[in-house]
This record gives sequence, structure tokens and C-alpha cells, in this order.
Amino acid sequence: MSVDYKAIGNRIKIKRKSRKLTQDHLSEKLDVTVGYVSQVERGATKISLDLLCRISTILDCDISYFITGISADQNNYLADDFTKKFSQLSKEQKRLIVSLIELQLTQNKQKTTASAVVYSFSTFCTNFIDYIDKSDVRFYNKINVQKV
Repeated sequence: MSVDYKAIGNRIKIKRKSRKLTQDHLSEKLDVTVGYVSQVERGATKISLDLLCRISTILDCDISYFITGISADQNNYLADDFTKKFSQLSKEQKRLIVSLIELQLTQNKQKTTASAVVYSFSTFCTNFIDYIDKSDVRFYNKINVQKV
């Protein structure tokens, strides 16, 4: 398993910017050059564990976040990950996922009525069928374009 220094550097950059720190300010706190901070953030140089630990302290972030992208002490890391992935979906895919979540929430309620479950499931199925239909149309259109 190799270390992805570009990913680590990118996470440092994201966290630094979220804390509204410049590379200059971070370099002063670390007692390194701005160029070195830039190299670390681009993954152009290998960062030492000691420096990574100091950066995590300065940026008030668990060191594991820089390595894995998931912070052990971050209560909503799944929500953040879900939000990132959800934002990459098409409108139809988003509707499908929301319907699935609504179905699951409906089933989880203590006082679930049969009609509520049926309604949620039918909404999910409708959205799923709409998504499949649109996917088929896009696939069919792609085939037709390639034939011409």
C-alpha cells in the first residue's frame, strides 16, 4: 500500500482554506517556507509524520483525516461523504435516492401505517421507473447517434 501524498496535500489545503488561513500564515506557524507548504499541498514532496501532526494541531483536525479523508472524531463524516457523492448525481438519481430514504424512514417509524408504507414504496417505484425509462432513452439515443 502506498501513501497518496497528493490526497493528503489536497486535504490539508481544503482544511487550511476552511480555517481561512493562507499558505503564508500556515508556513509561519510551522516555521517552514511558503514554497514548502505549496509543495506539500500539491503532493510534490513527502510530508513527515511530525509535520503532519503539527499541521493537524494548527488546523484543529484529527491527523487521521489527512491520511484517510475521514476524521475519527467527526460525528457527521458519513453525512459529509454522502453530501459529496449526492451532489454528483443527476436530478433523476437524486429523486430516486430521496425516495429510497423516505421509504426507509417511513418503515422506521414506530407507528407506521400500512398506507404510508405503500405510498412511500409506490413513490419510490415511480421515481425508479422514471429513472430507468430516462436511462433507456439516453442509452437508445446514444446507440442511434453511434449508428449514424
